[in-house]
Amino acid sequence: HLALGNPSPFHVMHVSVPGVFEAIGADVPGLPVLVSGRNTQAAWGVTAVSADVIDVYADTLSSDHARVRTHAPDGTAGWVPLRKRPFDMSYRVLGVSIPVLPFMNERRYTPHGPVLVLDSKKHIAYAARWTAMEDDRITLRRLVGLERSATAAEIDERVSALVTPCLNMVSADVGGDARYRATGLLPIRANVPGPGPIPSNGRFEWLGFVPSVQNPHWRVPATGFAVNANNRP
Repeated sequence: HLALGNPSPFHVMHVSVPGVFEAIGADVPGLPVLVSGRNTQAAWGVTAVSADVIDVYADTLSSDHARVRTHAPDGTAGWVPLRKRPFDMSYRVLGVSIPVLPFMNERRYTPHGPVLVLDSKKHIAYAARWTAMEDDRITLRRLVGLERSATAAEIDERVSALVTPCLNMVSADVGGDARYRATGLLPIRANVPGPGPIPSNGRFEWLGFVPSVQNPHWRVPATGFAVNANNRP
């Protein structure tokens, strides 16, 4: 599902600490973990679970674009301020760092999330709600050290609370144990919206999240096998 590019989104590397640690696999630049690979005792691999974890809402703005109309699942409505937060950004030109003017470094947020597009004529803010921004768990907390895992059970436990991305994770060890687990934080929707931006009328709000223990997972029977590929659940 990833486009072929150079440089690649994955880098293959071999990490060796003689007498202590030996692992080889694929790393995503910027992440301190081998996301797919093996060591002397266990191996693990991933494919994508293409779960729908982002909704884009068409939020109604006040005439001065200072407030956002909100609707609760119980039908009650009200107005809240459109939040603004600054961020730092600069461009490097011929080796010189040029900062962007402060008034341009501002992102707007509705209760659903960051505003992608603001339609000033229609007084609509298109805002994205993403499960990765809804949970206070640190995704990498248990992933760091994944390449040191000695068993399939340890690998399975390390990835069980992964918030994002949604993955099919398979693991196996030299003892013969093999496991499968689907990872990622999935929203529970009050109603299933149609295509296009979602009306912000309270009918399509999220009611919570699927507990990670309810994601598909199982031990592969000794006489069986597991097959997975990029898929829609």
